[in-house]
Amino acid sequence: MRGPEGSLVAAAAAQDEGDADGDHGAGDRAGDVDPVAGEGDAGALSPILLVIIRLVQGFGVGGEQGGAVLLTAEASPQAHRGFFASFVQLGSPGAYLIPTALFALLDGNLSSAQFLSWGWRVPFLASVIIIIVGLYLRLGIAESATFRAVQAEGAANRAPLRSLVANHPREVIAGTLAKFVEAGVFPFYTVFLATYAVRQHVSSTMVLDAVIVGIIAELLLLPVLGWLTDRVGRKPVFWSAAVLNLVLIVPSFLAVRTGDTWLVTILLIVGLGLGHGGVYAPQASYFPELFDASVRYSGVSVVWQFGSMIASGPFTVVAAALLLAGHGSFTWDALYVAVLALISVVALRWLPETAPRRLGGREYAKWNTNTTTSDRKDA
Repeated sequence: MRGPEGSLVAAAAAQDEGDADGDHGAGDRAGDVDPVAGEGDAGALSPILLVIIRLVQGFGVGGEQGGAVLLTAEASPQAHRGFFASFVQLGSPGAYLIPTALFALLDGNLSSAQFLSWGWRVPFLASVIIIIVGLYLRLGIAESATFRAVQAEGAANRAPLRSLVANHPREVIAGTLAKFVEAGVFPFYTVFLATYAVRQHVSSTMVLDAVIVGIIAELLLLPVLGWLTDRVGRKPVFWSAAVLNLVLIVPSFLAVRTGDTWLVTILLIVGLGLGHGGVYAPQASYFPELFDASVRYSGVSVVWQFGSMIASGPFTVVAAALLLAGHGSFTWDALYVAVLALISVVALRWLPETAPRRLGGREYAKWNTNTTTSDRKDA
């Protein structure tokens, strides 16, 4: 569950002038612990507890996502912002890889009875370690100099959402739509292709193993792609990767249908490493650079969370329904993913370039209270 509700609450609270914690302290992570009892043990209480936990997690993750991206981008040197901010993006593929590997380890070393009785709970309970580390970092980390300057000059916005919509409508709408391709192709590559494999009587384990290799490739390539955005710009990298994802949709289905391990693995290395990585790495610097400092947290949170909620939230359900309606044919699913990618390709044409290197050292938006900005009409 991504957390649009958490991001909006955190952003509104953080950018209120009277918020003593600043814009990055509002979103402490709620954790990913789901060790609730089965229905046989707790009856109707079990699903209720699960929903409550997921709501709490949604608030935590929603506030944390925008804050982490913003803090890193604002603390990075201007010339290398894309590179340093891209390290935040390691969290999502890393969060997929670690529990997947842990589940595989437990599944391979426990009997079925042991795994179903207690083994499946271990990854969830182990996330307590991440919570402790996160709290330690959160309590010890300082606000960025950019935000402290905004606070010191009384420029923090008491009504950030209203100001955001009034002053940045193009950035909000086009940014949200640009998010679609990244939010859609990740579950496509990591989850749905395995579902399609089962319908084609191909080993889903083979596909999931290929996904793990692809995720490792993405983890290695994200900083490289972030560095590239500092050199050639945010838009060229983002747009090229969006087009690459569009091109890979049909070949992805065809590769899975062959059942060829090497072919599927190579395709997912390209799809996740360059396709998803290429649209994911730029976001950590691109989205913050679209908004003035006084509304930046709100802007990033709205774009990030609503784009994810719309494109990624219903993806697996819609894709599974389309596969069923097509009697196992991938045609409707390919069109579905293509529409998400095309929306982003078009939306990116509406957005400006923001990399300072491409703007002669200037910022597109008011990065801090002393920023020299570019002419937005010409950006």
